Amino acid sequence: MEALRILGDEHQSLAAILHAVRFMLKEVVSGRLQPDLRLFEAMIHYLDAYPEKRHHPKEDAFLFAPLKARTTEGDAALARLEAEHAQAEARIATLQAALARYTDGAPDGFAGFSAAFDAYADFYRHHMLLEEREILP
Repeated sequence: MEALRILGDEHQSLAAILHAVRFMLKEVVSGRLQPDLRLFEAMIHYLDAYPEKRHHPKEDAFLFAPLKARTTEGDAALARLEAEHAQAEARIATLQAALARYTDGAPDGFAGFSAAFDAYADFYRHHMLLEEREILP
């Protein structure tokens, strides 16, 4: 049960980060906040270092593997989640490329970065919901 609590806490922390970045992007669009490229770079680094490289391996080892050893129920959901975990580098690379275009001054740079981040956040919302609604119970 402790492992499930930890994973749930980590989901809440990740959701808070995603929400904060989305909020900052909306504030930039509205003109109420100046973009902070170093902060955006730090957020992408965090998303790579923590959920992609630390959180997902824990889920794979301490949640998914024991479930697969005990039951075939949920196999399709587990396969999907594991495939999504395996695509972590591509997701981060997409964010990094979008931020680089923005940093390099591309005319559509901010819009592209904002859209890439929205896609990333939407992916994570669905990913965590699948885990929380189908796997954790």
